[in-house]
Amino acid sequence: MFILHLKGGINLDEKKSKYITYFFKNYAGIAEKNTYSTYIPERERGFWCLIVDNDMNENFAKIGVEEAVRYFFENNEFSQENATNILNAAYKKIIERKLKKNRENGEISILVVLINENKMMISNIGNTRLKLFRENMIVEDIIRDENKTIQLLKDDYALLGTPKFWKVINDNNISDALIRWNSKIEIEKNISEKIEEIEKLERMTIPFMSIFAERIVEKEEIIIVERQEQKNPLKYLLLMLIFSFTFIAINKTLVLKKYENEAQKHFDIADKYYKEEDYSNSVKEINMALDFYSKIKPQNKKITKKIEELIYKKKLANINEQKLFEKIEQPKIIEQPEPVIKTADIVITPEEKVTPSLEINEQDKEVYKPKTIRKRVKTQKKLHKKTKSTIHKKRKKYKKTLVTNDDLNQEIKRNWKILGRDDNGNKV
Repeated sequence: MFILHLKGGINLDEKKSKYITYFFKNYAGIAEKNTYSTYIPERERGFWCLIVDNDMNENFAKIGVEEAVRYFFENNEFSQENATNILNAAYKKIIERKLKKNRENGEISILVVLINENKMMISNIGNTRLKLFRENMIVEDIIRDENKTIQLLKDDYALLGTPKFWKVINDNNISDALIRWNSKIEIEKNISEKIEEIEKLERMTIPFMSIFAERIVEKEEIIIVERQEQKNPLKYLLLMLIFSFTFIAINKTLVLKKYENEAQKHFDIADKYYKEEDYSNSVKEINMALDFYSKIKPQNKKITKKIEELIYKKKLANINEQKLFEKIEQPKIIEQPEPVIKTADIVITPEEKVTPSLEINEQDKEVYKPKTIRKRVKTQKKLHKKTKSTIHKKRKKYKKTLVTNDDLNQEIKRNWKILGRDDNGNKV
């Protein structure tokens, strides 16, 4: 016979079971916020489930326990494989409900135990824990992701609890209680009193379950049960289908998590490039991050916010890249001095030197502009000096002047006239 102590949770009719269940009230009307548990007796067998979730706003643990119970009744098989399937069904249900409500997955701990005669099948994920005591010593300690089948012996004592429970109760407390009291009721009373003190002080429930193996059924009876169960092959086919769907669902969750991690990785690299003003590579990394985020469906509030942030950052990067490009590629203004028009070189021999007449008629006044000629020569000298002395400085911008052939001919004629020659340069 197994005697169970269950703190809170769901319990069904025990009249047809060989298990005895003890319930203790929740003090000061304290309700479970993020924990839930259940125990289902079934003659020589039993089912236990304990779930802890980190979300304190809504009890997703209760949703997981209800799904575990539903799955247990649909697949009432006591095996290690079915224990794992029940755990996966509960985990999947919690994840689906959190996605609908745009909540983060957080840390979920689930412990499922099936006992059939003298075999205990355990499946666990997270921080929930099971310790098996035999002859006042710990022989099994199940924690984290572990699946295990244990052969029970007479007077074995299994204790299931949440992380908070194992902070209050340590191994020495249990060993001392087992040595001091031969009565299982006294052991339960001692543990319960310590837990109730913490519950009142912190105003929270700390669920735990304890199982005593007082009578072990002989192996011959187990063989008979196994043969009876193997008569229906359709059950195994159905189990395979359910397991396949569960595996696909969990695999999809893992793939989506991988996409999210890859997107975050590219986001961090893009941010690094952005700070280094490498906007081109930053935009490339942002595009890769957006590509990974687009594969995540359905998208919760956190993912949507990340996508909006990336799009905004991409716009800023494009704007900054354009500014940087314009700054670098701005055409340099090359200033060139005004082209100097060279007049024909005039060579005068000593015999040809003639002093020009001082008498100037009205027509000569209109044509002769000595100031303009001196200014042009002066400008040419200045430009020549400036070109040599200011090679590495910014050159002054000169206005370009176009000189036509008619203006050049007029200028040549004026110079001939000043020197006392005709329009063709012949001596008069």
